[in-house]
Amino acid sequence: MDFTAPSSYPDYVDFRDQSNVFENLGAFSETMMNASGEGEAERVPGVVVTGNYFDMLGVGAQLGRTLHVADDQPAGSQPVVISDSLWQRRFSSNQSVVGQTLNLNGKPYTIARLFPSGRACGTRS
Repeated sequence: MDFTAPSSYPDYVDFRDQSNVFENLGAFSETMMNASGEGEAERVPGVVVTGNYFDMLGVGAQLGRTLHVADDQPAGSQPVVISDSLWQRRFSSNQSVVGQTLNLNGKPYTIARLFPSGRACGTRS
């Protein structure tokens, strides 16, 4: 059974705040991004997710912290989770990648965590 349906972020907030049916509710949107900074710029597939997304799915971090609901705020720290393959390719598997900046579509994001290799939950490298 597929519970996904196109919806706006304001609709998601309404569903989340007004529903007493679901234990937890998260949202995601797949997109292509331009990653730049050190090295050559490249197009990478990505997924924009709500702060509770990984906790809701029970997915831990390989390195770094998890996302938080507070990260959903526009004035927040703008964290990003990167895939294992992007970490290897772009950062040469550097263990100190957490806290570094990655520019996506011309905006700076702080690498908060590394998505564990071999895990699949809608996130691609």
